[in-house]
Amino acid sequence: MADADPSNDTIVYDVIACDSNLNGTYTIGGAQANFTTLEDAVNMLYSCGIDGPVVFRMNPGNYSAVEFSGDIRGTSAINTITFTSANQDAGSVVIGEDAVTALKLRNVSHLKFNRVTIGSTASGKLKTTVLLESYIEDLDFYHCNLLGNVTTSDASTYVVYYNNSSNSTIYLKDARFIGNTILGAYYGLYLRYPAGSTANCLPNAKTLSTIIIDSNYVAEQYSYPIYIYYYAYLKSVSHNVVKSHDKGANSYGIYLYYTLTDRIEGNRIYTNVSSYAYGGLRLYYVNYPTAYGSGIHKAMVCNNEVMSTGLTVYGIYAS
Repeated sequence: MADADPSNDTIVYDVIACDSNLNGTYTIGGAQANFTTLEDAVNMLYSCGIDGPVVFRMNPGNYSAVEFSGDIRGTSAINTITFTSANQDAGSVVIGEDAVTALKLRNVSHLKFNRVTIGSTASGKLKTTVLLESYIEDLDFYHCNLLGNVTTSDASTYVVYYNNSSNSTIYLKDARFIGNTILGAYYGLYLRYPAGSTANCLPNAKTLSTIIIDSNYVAEQYSYPIYIYYYAYLKSVSHNVVKSHDKGANSYGIYLYYTLTDRIEGNRIYTNVSSYAYGGLRLYYVNYPTAYGSGIHKAMVCNNEVMSTGLTVYGIYAS
């Protein structure tokens, strides 16, 4: 017998049919695109997988917040998935501007975000612009706008957030943040125990966790623009423009705590302080611990410029 009243049904499901794996270039946004919404594209990725490099060209517009949870079948260092603006204008594509979390990545690898905007500088709801969780490998943010609220004083707000623990079996492996504009929140780029354990910092380890933070503009944070804490191999933190503002919290423009670092070069750090201070570049036990490569990693710290207005602060403080 047919259901006389389907309006009272409590089980709803979607069926996604796949005639092949995804491979090549697709469009997102609008009736004429391959996928109407970003969520449609992500659902298809998880349902069908890929068998070659995939590029999603996103048409101008606002897109809802999105979550990636679990590896996508077929991805690899060659078969990557890229999300980019169709017109190569980062400001034309906005993801999750009014969400609590604009983009969540959990236990997923081989994703690249190129010239898109994630989050909003004005959203009162936004807590974390980019939330990274569990094991993540081969991740790129390239020439994106990564935006948090520029007026908040909430210490639990972040633009990019990865919070791991000591001796964890999960970690952040091979992440690159290059040429982005990172604005607002209490912290800009916050990575805690990104390598998980000392074993993932050793230069010859197959599990070596490599992080590059280069050529970004980081500003308008309430506290720390760049904060990296424990167990991290930073291949490069270079050529960033960092502006630390007098918003009510002591901070350093770039704060590296118990990390291994190859190169810290050409950063321009501006501090504007009248009542709160610390300074420009803080290096605490950088390249010191023998347990994860001291004596093998040699750090080059050169051509960094720290400019301060207001209180006298540390330029570079190493201990």
